[in-house]
Formats: sequence, structure tokens, C-alpha cells
Amino acid sequence: MANDDNATKQDLLDLEQRLNIDFTEMEQRLKTSLDASLGRLETHLLSAFHGWARATEIKIKSASNSTAAVDERMSLLEERMLNLERRQRS
Repeated sequence: MANDDNATKQDLLDLEQRLNIDFTEMEQRLKTSLDASLGRLETHLLSAFHGWARATEIKIKSASNSTAAVDERMSLLEERMLNLERRQRS
């Protein structure tokens, strides 16, 4: 500044320009930091969801296998009942 007590218009314009540059740099650093944080959060969420989905898939597959086994046993019982009914009619 030209004088410690009196700021000129140019001094104020220079200060404004420096502040704008500082704020722009700070904004860019915040954006970069936020992007990195969001990337880590996304990775964490996707990993957690994948673990949950895998466990759920295993449970569903197990239930499906159990249902198939019950269906097979039911078919065998129906077949045996039909054979018994045929014998009784004969």
C-alpha cells in the first residue's frame, strides 16, 4: 500500500484480486477434497452393499434348493399315492 493509513483505489483492487485468487484456490481444494471423500464413500457403500447382496443371494439359493427338494418329495408322494389308489381299484 502506498501509505499505511490511506489505501488507494489500486491498493483495494489489488487486495480484491488477491482475495479472489485465494478464494478460487480454496474452492478448488475443497472440490478436490470433496470429490475424493465422495469417491471413498461410494467405494465403501458399494463394498457394503455387495457383501449384503452376496449373503442374501446365498440365502435365496439355499431356500430355492430347499423348495426344490420339497417339490421333489411331494411329487414322489403323489406318485406313490396314485399307485396305491390304482391298486385299490384293481
